[in-house]
Amino acid sequence: MTTRTGVLVMAHGTPDTPEEIEPFYTRIRRGRPPTPELLDELTGRYEAIGGTSPLTTRTRAQVDGLAAALEAVAPGRFLVRLGTKYVHPTIEEAVADLSAEGATAVVVCAVGFVSDHLEVLYDLDIEAQDKADALGIAFARTTSLNDDPAFLAMLADVVVEAADTTVASHP
Repeated sequence: MTTRTGVLVMAHGTPDTPEEIEPFYTRIRRGRPPTPELLDELTGRYEAIGGTSPLTTRTRAQVDGLAAALEAVAPGRFLVRLGTKYVHPTIEEAVADLSAEGATAVVVCAVGFVSDHLEVLYDLDIEAQDKADALGIAFARTTSLNDDPAFLAMLADVVVEAADTTVASHP
């Protein structure tokens, strides 16, 4: 059997329904429930954008797209799963799923971040690496985009496109 590499696509996560806002807010506050005022403010923000964030849908589309792209270039080699910090599926659930499905290595792709910072450098490079070492799992993380010239050129194209659209619609 071919060695399979698990790809853990990590994201912050967001509530899928308005009813999940309070438990989500409590989790990100490390178990401390928000005050009614804070909850009302956050709920109001979600209501202003339609009730929920598109983050879950967008992240799942990224996961599916990455899985399809990897399957096209290396059939059967990669298992791609989503793991989030604050909602289901959690990072721990995704790792357990990858482990249950003979993945002997994990590559982490933090799609929610484009540059290195505390959550990448500590949570992944130190904590996750230590956990993988303790479990005997090979571990790697994709490089953050940071100031990569190709990324910045693509970003510049997106900015120009948005500016051109704005200028064209507002004479």
